[in-house]
Amino acid sequence: MSDSNFKIETSQRIQRLPPYLFGRINKMKYEKRVAGVDIIDLGMGNPTDPTPDSVVEKLAEAAKVLETTGAALQLRYLQTLVEIGVENSTTVVFPVPIDLLAGLQKKLG
Repeated sequence: MSDSNFKIETSQRIQRLPPYLFGRINKMKYEKRVAGVDIIDLGMGNPTDPTPDSVVEKLAEAAKVLETTGAALQLRYLQTLVEIGVENSTTVVFPVPIDLLAGLQKKLG
């Protein structure tokens, strides 16, 4: 029997699983890099190496933007959730801070 005849079929339950989240994120990062967009990747690196100065400078720039535009981070977060959830009717669990809900409940009575 040759390897070309060997096929493993997955169950329908497995086929219904959404794409691997970090695979989707890596694909998005790759597409952005190919398009020439600067990416700040806070993924796990080598913890024994110091953070490169260029990364520290870019993070400081981003922090200044967020300081003056408080909604920027939330909007980017929502955009990422939309991009991840577009394919295959993916369900995205969106965490909402409890204090936000408490304030909303108080306001609505």
